Amino acid sequence: EANYFLGKLDAEHTVEGLRSINSTVQPDSNPDAILCRTNGGVIRALMTALDERKKVAIIGRSDGLIDFAKACDDLKRGVRTAHPELAPFLTWDDVKHWIESDPAEAGQIKTMVDLVDTYGAPRLITCLKQTVDERLADVVLSTAHRAKGREWDSVKVTSDFIDRKVMRPEDYRLAYVAVTRAMKNLDISEWDSVEEPDIINELKNQKSRIKKVRPPITD
Repeated sequence: EANYFLGKLDAEHTVEGLRSINSTVQPDSNPDAILCRTNGGVIRALMTALDERKKVAIIGRSDGLIDFAKACDDLKRGVRTAHPELAPFLTWDDVKHWIESDPAEAGQIKTMVDLVDTYGAPRLITCLKQTVDERLADVVLSTAHRAKGREWDSVKVTSDFIDRKVMRPEDYRLAYVAVTRAMKNLDISEWDSVEEPDIINELKNQKSRIKKVRPPITD
């Protein structure tokens, strides 16, 4: 799997697994770590793991995710927020309108807003506060970027990674990081089984899209 992405990057060298370890690529219902492309993917994985009554750790501070959810809650209650990502907006409807008019520009903000609409900001905040220290966790959640330099026996890669057919060089590099975090088993079944038409269409149309920006901050 790692060499597939190195090949796409025209890398000079390839990698070889340690022969003394009988590593596998197959589904695992109880991985040590779950890696996602986005923060939204991490939150979805968190909600699922908590529903399964697992103790969950998130690599990196969850404070930023909590702050974003609180800012969304403020806007939904009609209160202006100072959060840097949402400060330009006067109302929650303004946020939704901007995302609908330019979802590609909204990026991860769109995913987070969709999660707030699905679960509600209070529930997201409560769940994020239930995370535990990694030493006490049944499963560790992380974005692939934050997982650099880390390894686990069994790693699952989630379906929010971009379809291989439309990856760009930066996507190949991130995917390489993700698949090389596993030492004994790699589970990519969810990633490989899900088509992502929204992301595919977004990338295909990116060159012709007129870039839009969020409204300026006003008093």
